[in-house]
Amino acid sequence: MVSVQSFYYLVSPATNSSNVYFIQLYEHFEAGSHAPIVDGSLEFIAPSGGTVSTVPTKSGASIGAFCVNDAYAIWAQNQSIFKYDFSSNINTTVTGNVVGAQHIACDATNVYLVNWSSNNVDGNATVLQVAQDRTYRTPLADAQSSPAGIAADADYVYWANGTSTDGRIMRVPIGGGTTTTLTVGKTPQGLALHGSMLYWTNGGDGTVMAMNITTGEIVTVTSGQSNPGPMVVYGNSLYWLNAGTGTDGSIMSLGLQ
Repeated sequence: MVSVQSFYYLVSPATNSSNVYFIQLYEHFEAGSHAPIVDGSLEFIAPSGGTVSTVPTKSGASIGAFCVNDAYAIWAQNQSIFKYDFSSNINTTVTGNVVGAQHIACDATNVYLVNWSSNNVDGNATVLQVAQDRTYRTPLADAQSSPAGIAADADYVYWANGTSTDGRIMRVPIGGGTTTTLTVGKTPQGLALHGSMLYWTNGGDGTVMAMNITTGEIVTVTSGQSNPGPMVVYGNSLYWLNAGTGTDGSIMSLGLQ
């Protein structure tokens, strides 16, 4: 297990075939203001480390969540979901009215997101499925508590309900259906899929966990992490963000067999 790079504060990693992408948050002060303003950018770095670069996004509010593949990046910003095509350098709007979208996942057709209500009342969040071509927007699960990381395979959408008292790893079929609790976590945050294995971070006890979604077997991957959060699989490695204390965040990696 290695620390790839250290930053101020990091959220939401994702990868394509070339890079690890993440949101870096910055605090700054404007003239006459005593409260810090949080801003952020969508940045990327090679899996082995090196120079950090920035993806051109919309101006305005900080990015809330994103996903990438080799063709495009999709992110939440200004209460909307945007899509940036790497080849054409064009930004388009996928959908609007997504107040509080903090985590998203993508496949070739859809964007899946956890969407808090406008008043951020716990237990009043929704998991949504939105077509990238803007032809439909489908609620998959409502009345969710502190939803965090989200991932999808060919059949299901998975997400973490990250409450400290009864955090749960959840699943629902793509397109809608019965919502199932797979297991209980300790403030689960990030989620990632690799074959039949579902990985997640527990911010409550500093562990990284894994579940075989075929057999239901659960194991501890590693422990002793400093406020672990979002995660992603790249090749045969698992990456996650340790938020630390707010000034010593790091990107961690662990080889998978």
